[in-house]
Amino acid sequence: MFNLTCVLPNGKFRRVFWACTLVAALISSAVLLSTHPVGAQSVTIVQHNFEDGTTQGWIPRGGGVVLTNTTEAAATGTHSLRTTGRTQGFHGPSLNILGTLVRGATYQVSVAVRLVSGQAPTTIRVTVQRTPTGGANAFDTVVSSANNGVTDASFVTLTGLYSYSTDVTGLLLYVEATTATSSYYIDDFTITQLAPPPGPPGNTAGASSTFETNTREGWAPRIGDETLTVTSADAHSGTFSLLTSGRTSAFRGPSFNVTNVMFNGSRYRITLWAKLAPGEPSSQLRVSLQRNLGSFPATFHTVIPNTTVT
Repeated sequence: MFNLTCVLPNGKFRRVFWACTLVAALISSAVLLSTHPVGAQSVTIVQHNFEDGTTQGWIPRGGGVVLTNTTEAAATGTHSLRTTGRTQGFHGPSLNILGTLVRGATYQVSVAVRLVSGQAPTTIRVTVQRTPTGGANAFDTVVSSANNGVTDASFVTLTGLYSYSTDVTGLLLYVEATTATSSYYIDDFTITQLAPPPGPPGNTAGASSTFETNTREGWAPRIGDETLTVTSADAHSGTFSLLTSGRTSAFRGPSFNVTNVMFNGSRYRITLWAKLAPGEPSSQLRVSLQRNLGSFPATFHTVIPNTTVT
């Protein structure tokens, strides 16, 4: 999800007039990476908690590896999958995900891991053995715990992003440990599709706001305690503009949800007219983009840098 925000770095200013226009132009340059395309919904496509008493499709990777559904420990519920008999770092439980994942899509992979009692702390990784069509195996690290960050005391949840761009004949996901002989449990394994493969934008018209309808035209307070009012007290063109008041910090201001406007693989031009309310000293204003991807922390990008406004 994208959220476009107009903010003043100095939070003391209470009144700002806005006459904003958003103009989008499609250019063949990818500048928005790993973002939610328009209308995309997170979809969990694999979910294993081992509560049915089976291995749920997981198979041993490496000779001598034994996988056992157990009630010795669990992240949630009462069951988990125990791996024993490892003699190499790359040995462990594995899951065939060929035909489950789609080339070009973005996935979030999550698994809870814990060592069997008595095992020394070690590093655990989630890896995908990817076999490109006509090529040799490649090994993609999805996520790795902190150095020796997994112990026998409690479960640790590992979460990472994964996507691939080549045609493949094999995709094998497995959980491995740096210490070759470590035995461990896995539980609460999920693969969630965060974004489908990039495609042509569903909206090439962009979005615009002139406020001449005497409404906010989709703009909303970013935090919730700002006040947004359509007013005829001032305007760059026409009769109306959007007045923002009640701000108490720099990151507060009017915001516009552009999830259904901005698309992966496209470049956009964003323009607006801004003016401070009467009596306010000049200050700098900027336009920022908040990007949300699954359960990962939001990221923030400056679209228009600090610009002096009077």
